Amino acid sequence: MSRLDSYLQTHAESLHMMPPIKAILADAKEALSQLPPWERGFHLFWLLGPFILLIERTPADIWLSILALAFVVRSLVKRDGAWLNVFWVKAGFVFWLWCLFAAAISSDPSYALGEAFVWFRFPLFAMATAFWLAKDKRLLYAMLMSTAAGLIVMCGILTAEILIVGQQHNRLSWPYGDLTPGNYVAKVGLPVFTIMVALAVSVKGRVSSTPTALGCTLMMAVSSAISSFNL
Repeated sequence: MSRLDSYLQTHAESLHMMPPIKAILADAKEALSQLPPWERGFHLFWLLGPFILLIERTPADIWLSILALAFVVRSLVKRDGAWLNVFWVKAGFVFWLWCLFAAAISSDPSYALGEAFVWFRFPLFAMATAFWLAKDKRLLYAMLMSTAAGLIVMCGILTAEILIVGQQHNRLSWPYGDLTPGNYVAKVGLPVFTIMVALAVSVKGRVSSTPTALGCTLMMAVSSAISSFNL
C-alpha cells in the first residue's frame, strides 16, 4: 500500500492539504528508485511534461514523440506485446490504417500520407502512458500533481501578462506568442479536474479535502481564464 493510500485510509475523517502532497512525493521517489536507471530517466522526463508544454509546441511535440518511440523500443526489446490485445488499442490501429488509406486516395497523397503517418504518435503516446509510464499508481498521482502545478504556473503567467501588457485584441498570448493559451488551460486543466473529483469522492464515500481543494482551485482558474480572458 502506498503512503498516500495509507494516509487516506487512516485520516479519511480529517484530511489536510500538505500531508497528501508529501505522501505523493515520497511515493513517487520510491517508485522511481525501483525502476531500472534507463526507465527512471524516461519516467522523470514524462513527469516534466506539463512544464515542457508551457514552453512551445515544438518542445512539447518532441517530448511526446520521444516517449512514444521509447515505448515502442521497450516493447520490442522486452517482447511485450500484451497491450496490442486491448480493444481500444486495436481500434486505434484500425482507425490509423483507415486514415492512411484515405490519405493515399486524396488529392495530395504525399502530403496527406505524411500527416496521417506521424499523427499516430498521439494515440501511441496514450498507449505508452496507459501501459508503461502510468502503470504504477504512485507515478500516476505524481503526474496529476505535476499537471496541477503546471496549470497553476500557466494561470500565474496569464495573470502577469494582464498586469504587464494587458490583452491583445481582447486575447492573451503568453507564454506561446500566439492567441492559444486557452488550449493548455482547458485541455490540460479540465481532464485533471475531472480525475481529481473522481478521487475526491472515492475516499470512503466522503469528499476528500485535498483533491477537492486542488480540483476546485483548478476549476475556478479554468472558468476564469475561459470566461474573463477570452481564451
